[in-house]
Amino acid sequence: MNLNADVANYLIDNRQQIAQEIIDTILSEAHIDFSQDDINTGLASFEEFLRFLGEAILRNDKQPSSDLMNWSHKNGEREASTGKKITFVLESYSLIRDAFQRKIYSICKFYNVDRDVTFDIITNVDRLIDVTLHETIKAFDAFKDRILVMTKEEVSELSAPIVPVDDGIAVLPIIGQIDTYRAKNILEKTVPKVAELKVEHLIIDFSGIQAVDTMVVDHLFKINNVLRLLGIDSTITGIRPEIARTTVQMGIDLSSIKTFATVRQALKFIRQR
Repeated sequence: MNLNADVANYLIDNRQQIAQEIIDTILSEAHIDFSQDDINTGLASFEEFLRFLGEAILRNDKQPSSDLMNWSHKNGEREASTGKKITFVLESYSLIRDAFQRKIYSICKFYNVDRDVTFDIITNVDRLIDVTLHETIKAFDAFKDRILVMTKEEVSELSAPIVPVDDGIAVLPIIGQIDTYRAKNILEKTVPKVAELKVEHLIIDFSGIQAVDTMVVDHLFKINNVLRLLGIDSTITGIRPEIARTTVQMGIDLSSIKTFATVRQALKFIRQR
């Protein structure tokens, strides 16, 4: 009699009942508040996992199948998109691992599977759980990176808005901490918007910048050059002494650029023209 096959087929044929028993065990011992959605999702996931486990035992696989890897990745993406913290997921997996180990052990004991084979099956359980956990963490990292990029882009756009103030005149107030990423973003995305809005005079206000380095200054002053090539007249306001010193050290000729202390002064000059 092939006890491995008996255990595997039992896991596959009774996966719905076993999944429910594992859920009940977790809920009775957990100090985590699981929502009904968490419970329903857990049931469906455990059923699938038990099928993968049974099939792995039948094939005597030591490596996870491509189907399990794909399922684990989707499972991880779903977990990441729920907005839960990674600590919640890790604690959940600890409970899941323990509940699965105990249940598999009791099934093996019922079928009189010897100790070594039982150990191999439980090791396989651990291996498959590790795969799903690894994929979940990867999905969390990828999801977090996507959110970070989106947030940086949104912050860049919000912190460098184009503000129309008169017919053909707009102000580009550059606000906050400017790094190379944001300076490049302003150059690549904001400048084309100025052309689209048919702005003839753009006032670039530096007074809201908290700190800059040489790379940032280089990108910001390139805006002036690009605008000039597009036929847009630009004026710079609010250059603080530290920014002025950096531009001089970099060899940027401020004499060729119209500069004013305030936006009001720049507006008065443009309107008089």
